[in-house]
This record gives sequence, C-alpha cells and structure tokens, in this order.
Amino acid sequence: MLTFLLSTMGNACRLRTEEMTEPSSDDTPSERMGSVANVDFDDILKEIAKALYKNSDIDDLGKALGFGPGDIGRTIQENTNQGGNYMGTLDLLRMWQNRHTPSTEKVALRSALVKAGFDNLADQYLSTSVPESAKFTVQQTEDRSKNKGDNEAMPRDMMKLREQLKRRYRKKFGQIKTSPVDSESRTWLQHIYVSLVLILGLEGEKEEPIDYDGLFNFIKTDTPKGFVTRLAFIGEAGVGKSTLFAKIALDWAEGKILQEINLLFLESFREIKESRFFGDTVMAHFPDDSEIKGERVDAYVRKNPRKVLILLDGLDEAHMNIKKPNCNDAIVSIVRGDRFIDTPVVITTRPFGADQIKSIVTINDHYTFGKVKGFTKKNMSTYIKNYFKDDSQSASTLIDFINTNQVVSEYMAPFPIFCCMLCCLWKTPSGRENIQAMETFSQLLKRLVFSLQEQYSSKQNELEEGYGSRMEKADESMKELGCIAFQGLLDKKLIFDENAFGLCTEAATTACEVGILSMEKRPAPLQIRESQRKQFIQEFSFPHKLLQEYIASFHLASLFHKDCREFNRIMADTLLKNDRYEEFRYVLYFTAAHGGEVGKSVLEALCKKVDDMGFIFKVAFECHDSEAIDPVRNLLKTNAYLVLDHSINALVFTLEPIGKEVVSSVNRIIDVSHFHLYSCEML
Repeated sequence: MLTFLLSTMGNACRLRTEEMTEPSSDDTPSERMGSVANVDFDDILKEIAKALYKNSDIDDLGKALGFGPGDIGRTIQENTNQGGNYMGTLDLLRMWQNRHTPSTEKVALRSALVKAGFDNLADQYLSTSVPESAKFTVQQTEDRSKNKGDNEAMPRDMMKLREQLKRRYRKKFGQIKTSPVDSESRTWLQHIYVSLVLILGLEGEKEEPIDYDGLFNFIKTDTPKGFVTRLAFIGEAGVGKSTLFAKIALDWAEGKILQEINLLFLESFREIKESRFFGDTVMAHFPDDSEIKGERVDAYVRKNPRKVLILLDGLDEAHMNIKKPNCNDAIVSIVRGDRFIDTPVVITTRPFGADQIKSIVTINDHYTFGKVKGFTKKNMSTYIKNYFKDDSQSASTLIDFINTNQVVSEYMAPFPIFCCMLCCLWKTPSGRENIQAMETFSQLLKRLVFSLQEQYSSKQNELEEGYGSRMEKADESMKELGCIAFQGLLDKKLIFDENAFGLCTEAATTACEVGILSMEKRPAPLQIRESQRKQFIQEFSFPHKLLQEYIASFHLASLFHKDCREFNRIMADTLLKNDRYEEFRYVLYFTAAHGGEVGKSVLEALCKKVDDMGFIFKVAFECHDSEAIDPVRNLLKTNAYLVLDHSINALVFTLEPIGKEVVSSVNRIIDVSHFHLYSCEML
C-alpha cells in the first residue's frame, strides 16, 4: 500500500524524475551505444558512474578499485559540489584506468565490480570473463553452488528480459514520492527506507519476528515438507506493504540480494488484467518488445521454478475472484497454487483480502501467513530523522510530540503513510499547529487534502481565477468524484479509464491538478488502436486507496441529505451486510466524521447491525460529535451486560475522548469507581 510509503516515503528534498542518475531510456547501454564489444571504454565508465548514485556504493567500488578514504571522500564531495551528478565518480574511474593497459582494463574492472557486489553492472557492461578466484566472496560462492542443479546458462531472450526488469525497477522504484498525494516530491528509496516489523504467523498461532534478510532465507530454505512456495503478508492500508516489495525489487536490480534468482517479477493486482499467460502481464510493461512472448516467459518459469521469484502486491485490490478456479486466468491459477506450483510467490493484502485465501481449504493449505505491522517506535524516529535530515530541530520536536500524544503515537505513527503525512504537515508553523489539534484519522486526511487545495488555489493560472473561486472549484471536484470513488470501492476498481468519468471530466482534471487524482497515459490495447485510432488511453487513479475512501465519504454524506432512505439501504445492505464492515471500515470512519445527522445515522446503523463494541466506539471517536453519539449511549444503557463481557479498562480508555457525556453514561450504568479514567489526550 504504498511502497507511499514510507518506509513509504521520505525526505523533504524534491527531486524531479529527470534528475535521476538512472538512464531515462529503457534501452540497454548496448542498444544505445551499439555492441558493448565495440564501445569506447570511456563510455562504459560513464554508464557505470551514472549507475552509482549512493555514497555507500561509491565507497564500496572505490575500495575494490584500490583507492583510499581520501580519494573516495574527494570523489563524493565533487559529486555534491556539482549538484549530485556523477562526474566525481567518473574522474575516479578514469584515474583508476590510467593504472591499466587496454588489454587488462576490462577484466580488472569487472573483477572490481564483482568484488564490490555490483554483479549486475559487471554483467550489463562487461562481458569479459573473470578468474573464478576474483569473482565471489565465500558466502556468494556457497549461495551460487547450492543452486547448480538448475543453473544452466540463461537463454538470450531471458537474459534480455532480466535486464529489462532491472532497468524498470531502478527507474520505477529508485525514487519514491515523499508525499502520498504530491507527485513532485521525491527522494531516493535507498536513502529513506526504514525497516518494517515483519511477523510470521497469525493471531492464535505461534508468531515469530523475521527481519528483511531472514525473509529471503525463509523462502529459500528446503524443509522436510519442501520449500515454502506461497507466502501472504497481511497489513492495514498504509503500513508499508507496497514499499517493502519496491525495496526488494530495487535491491535485486542493484545486485544487493537474491542474485541466484534469474527473474524477479513484481506486479500490482490493481493493474493486472485477465490473461491466459502470466508472461503477458509481464511483457505489457515493455510494449515495444514483440520478440519475447508471454508463453515463452511462462515456459521458462515452469522449467526453472527455483530461479524465479514472483511478488504480487495488493490482493485486496484485485479485479478477480480467486475462490473460483479459472484456468484461463494465469494470476488466479498462480494465487490458488494451481500454476507454477514450485515457484515462490509472495503476496500482500489488507486483512479482508486474505479472507479469499482462508475461506477455501485447498487454497489456504498452500500458504504460510505473515503480518506487516509498520514501524517500531525506534524506526519511526529514524524515519522522521531521515525525512528532516537537514533540520534536526523539526525532527526532534515532532518525535517529542508523537511520544507525548498517545492517539498519534499508537494509531498513526506506526503506519508509514500517516507518519509521512505528519512529516509533510510539520514542515510549516501552521501545519504544526493544526497537527497538535488533531485527534483522528479523519482530521488528518481532511487537513492534508485542505493543504493540497490551498496549494492549488494559490497558484497563478491562465484564467486568472481568484483564491476563493479556486478553493470552491477544488471542493466541488471532490463532491463530483465521490460517487465514482464509492462505486469503484464496491466494484474493487481502483483504476478508471477516461470514459468512467462521463460528465465529470472537468472535475477529474481539477482533481489531478489538486493532487487528489493521478493520471497516466498508457498504450492503448490493439483493438482500440485499430477501431478508434488511439495510440494511448488516459487512466486515472487515487494516489492511495485511503484517499479514495475519504472522497467516497463525500458521496455518502451528500446522499444522506438527498435521499435518506437510499443512504440507509446502502448502509444496511452493502456496507454492513454479512459483516463487511471491516472491509469498509475507513469509509465508515470518514462518513461518520461528517458529524451531525450523518454521523448519527452511521452509528445507528452500526448499533443495529454490528456486534462489535470496539469497532462501534472507534467509529464514534472518528465522528467526534458529542450530540451524534446518542445511539452509542442508548446501546450502553440497554445492553449493559455487553459492556461487562469486555475489558472495562479498555472500554473506558476508548470512550473517554469521545466526550465526557459518554463516560458519564458508563458511570450511570455500572460502577467504574475502582477504574482509572484516562486523560482526554488518550484514545
């Protein structure tokens, strides 16, 4: 969700995509410069210098080339002095070249690259073989030897695909957004990423913490029961699941992990369309490559199951039903465990998405489950310090605020996306004041969206619209898009083509300018190209599902005032039917947060249909309207025995910040005199 994220996002510096040191073209260096064998050696040095943007990478290579700390330090400083480019690194490589003859320089450079851990660069730019003694560390050699059983030379087309994938991951994940809704704020993932809490096992099972490296060892371990081939990580929205996968893909592309894996595929469920071959989904990212067919990719995976890793992100966002067998849909078959049986497949999902797996025994038996739980308090602090790396005072004051505000510290800061939002708002004095007054998720989302609207409204524009009219225009766009956002949630649709907006195209355009929507141009399918003569189609999506859920709440609030009966029908027959409230929990939070009669109606429906006191109180807290929580008071009065069946400490802890009236209601129903009543700053 999410690698916003993150661990989703980070630093305040804003780097434009074109400033990335990665090549902007998807062509390989050999395609850009001709055959590598005939390329001038200095051109190869330039490409390698461009690829090494991290100071730690430059340090590793410098040591492998035989330079000392002084030369390496001057190289890094020269890059910094020239705006973060690669010229210092190139000078270092040229200095090293002067020590060698043309007959030895390629072999020597390849040896140094491998020694420094940049096998991918060695393979990509230098085809000269390297003496075995210079190739690997002991551990690398042991790891490679374990896989000799299926370590045949890769076919040329699959080698080409591997390099395409690595370029794609470096380009797509090298930089990430530092704000979930501001596409222009970007920083290097490797500079900002902070480890997440990963747990193997679910509630009621033996839970075992596992770190980043341990995850790969777990996948690779051959047990008496065989390899783990299906692993599902469950986590709430914004907890960092997507960024975890982005980190894995980028580390593989940069030669840091899993180099015994020939092909690593990372696909998002929200973008996957039904296809007979998994390879069709893969090759859709490379529309200009007509040589490699999807069927060919599938054949390689079947023949080399342990040389491939498949990462599938966001099962809860999928346009498919995995409960029903569908041999014509490759992804359904893979998730069910019917296809690529011996290939490791790792998926992420929000909790309700995992129910598809758990509800079918034959599917569930294939899976080992884990959880992504976000930041520890220590890692949260590290993330904030990375974000404000040039402003230690801001980092320190935000960390202190979080540590002293239990609502924020327990229910926001562990989620990378919320941690990022807090950082974004904390950058300005007015933002700090607003954060310190916030107590709920809904208030945080509202403030973030409002800040985007302010940015949009303050910009100069060709129509010379004033601030007030621009703010009104931004508000109206959210209300117009609410129905589309809500229907998309019901249909599990998170990407919309240009036809989905109908008469709302102007609102969609405004929402893109505000930052509430993202727009991408994609190559049109063949049938559209032929029938409509369109080379590209526009697709829209919300930057994060939480934002779609927030915008959807505007539709429900508006519907309440227009057609209360229809509102109540949707609540009873859609959002709360068959205990679906967990799936729509954030929609319910945000709708209740509209307060007044809307919030009261949401709580009335919950009190009638949901037998989950904890959830009802959380929604009441999001409502944050003491006059709208009468249904909760009435429920407590008429069902006091339900309260006694729960931890009264937890109950009072949850109730108090909603309002002292509710605490008084509890006091009138049962004797709580021997329980400590917590302060109103606590949830």
